[in-house]
Amino acid sequence: FFCLVMSTSASQFNPSQWTSPQKVGELRKQGAIRKNWKKRWFVLQDDNLFYFKSKSESKPIRGIPLDNCSVKKSTKMGKDHLIEISSNLFERIFFVQAPNDDICEEWIKSIENASLGQGVSAPFDVQHNVHVDFDSDTGFKGLPPDWEAMLKSSGITRDEVLEN
Repeated sequence: FFCLVMSTSASQFNPSQWTSPQKVGELRKQGAIRKNWKKRWFVLQDDNLFYFKSKSESKPIRGIPLDNCSVKKSTKMGKDHLIEISSNLFERIFFVQAPNDDICEEWIKSIENASLGQGVSAPFDVQHNVHVDFDSDTGFKGLPPDWEAMLKSSGITRDEVLEN
């Protein structure tokens, strides 16, 4: 899921975004509020997954940006062939159910490929636990003892550290 924070309503899309799809098919999707399951027509194009009320609809209900998303087969909710789509860029987890294992695996692979299309993902759950500074006169400051021991055991001299 990328460039869009949260799933995006159809009014923010252009039909060219779903008219040359890489994959289409009918899947069941869990609703966001009532948590009921409804059949929806899904269209995967580039790095967006759109879902429509039916195959005959001209505009999607929503689009899910897939850049840097996580997609996996899920065992949650006791349902077979369940696909879980999540991202740090939106708060919701999407659950989609395929009719069988083969179709489930096909969709997972296609969504994975779409999510990787834009290159390296953004970091997430980043924690800054150690701050190491470098002074050209004295060397490293704030280096944890185990890091310092590793640096010393590597055979790199103090002069090499100061030079590089």
